[in-house]
Amino acid sequence: PSFGRTDVYEKDKSLMIETELPGVKKEEISIKVEDDQLTIAGEVKRNEGIDRENYFRIGRRYGRFQRCFPLPSDLIEKDRIKARFEDGILIVAAPMKESIKETEKPIEIAVE
Repeated sequence: PSFGRTDVYEKDKSLMIETELPGVKKEEISIKVEDDQLTIAGEVKRNEGIDRENYFRIGRRYGRFQRCFPLPSDLIEKDRIKARFEDGILIVAAPMKESIKETEKPIEIAVE
């Protein structure tokens, strides 16, 4: 199935990721940080108690889902990432580092 609608924004010095995961239980969600990316994965399970032959229309999708989000190591404190799941919405907060190292230096270029 496709991944739920997602918003990514900054709030209170944290990178916030909010995604809709309707029909998913908290226990079925996996969040991992590896290298410079955060991966949200899980599975939407079909209700096994209902016979498919009795359906008039099947509009919901079932199965595994996964989405990766880049987390620049020079901006995010990976060991402080927190998540909560309420009302079908997963909210991940990735705190930003207090001081971002300056890696760029001005370079003077002569105009000819």
